Amino acid sequence: MLDQIQREVAQAPFCQQNFSNDGERFVAWYLRRVLLRDPLAARDDITDGQHDKQMDAVLVDDDDRRVLIVQG
Repeated sequence: MLDQIQREVAQAPFCQQNFSNDGERFVAWYLRRVLLRDPLAARDDITDGQHDKQMDAVLVDDDDRRVLIVQG
């Protein structure tokens, strides 16, 4: 399974062109492939960076009134 995920991340133009490190690329892959987020939403969801409190992505669903925090 890990090999398949690594291949998909490496071959995904969205991940390779928009994110500078493997951690962000994996989270972007997860948002797109597992949570079915569109490219714009996935890019906006990612919060990875300095002072991010270990949160790599935050998804806010106003309709369902829920927040999903992703930590890769």
